[in-house]
Amino acid sequence: MKKRNEKAYYWPAWFYQSLPKSLQIKVPQKLINKLQRANLYFWRALNIYDDFLDEKNKPKNLPIANSYFRRGLEIYYRLKIPNGFYSLFNKSWTKLDRANLQEINQRKIKISDNKIQYPMVWPKFINLQSLSDKSVILGLGALVILVWNGDKMSNLRVKGALNFFGYVLAAKQISDDARDWLSDLKNGLITPANLPILKKAKQENIILDIKKELTMINLLFATESSPYLLKSISFLAHQARRELIKIGCSTKNPLIENLIMPLENAVKEVKTFANLITRKG
Repeated sequence: MKKRNEKAYYWPAWFYQSLPKSLQIKVPQKLINKLQRANLYFWRALNIYDDFLDEKNKPKNLPIANSYFRRGLEIYYRLKIPNGFYSLFNKSWTKLDRANLQEINQRKIKISDNKIQYPMVWPKFINLQSLSDKSVILGLGALVILVWNGDKMSNLRVKGALNFFGYVLAAKQISDDARDWLSDLKNGLITPANLPILKKAKQENIILDIKKELTMINLLFATESSPYLLKSISFLAHQARRELIKIGCSTKNPLIENLIMPLENAVKEVKTFANLITRKG
């Protein structure tokens, strides 16, 4: 199977390459290859399922997602890892189901005649790390590598790897929300990136017309959303770096280069956009 462009395919290999040499010896390349294929299958399945939740996909793609899902599961269960891992594996899928159900039940904003109608009850995004519940399954290949080395599921190194991907994936979710905040708003989706805009506008009794008030909407993003997004992504990226140090990874490794640094660059982009808008305002 040829390597794909989706970066999630490389995550198990990047984790392996980031470990101290002493932890790489026992891990066969065949295992890394299998974990990469599983990650690719899960990544594709999760993206199709997520598009369904956002009403962006067609029914004909559902069998494709299910096929990817089954192929990823088959790889993991054929590895015959100790039972402690599979318990966590199943719990991760349960978290995904809960997160998807919560998103389905979450009230969307209504837009009538291009004007946003504010909901009576706001969704809550309190625990930042829980934002990774929809994708943390993509980081479990790292745990397989550590368990293959003889680590127990209760070891600090295993917990550190799980925390690392929890922080990174939560930060990535917020970064994606920051990138798509306006299109999500137009589609009636409430995310951590546009929630501060809506709350401030409702508090100030501002009528937001999605077509005529883009200047005002952009200004609210710069003044209300940007500080929260910058703080959140920076915090999560910092925590992810700390977990890597606990695991024993060097300060320069593929995980930092390919997962953390893009998040830190996203912070700079949000800051640049916010500064530009506030200057114009």
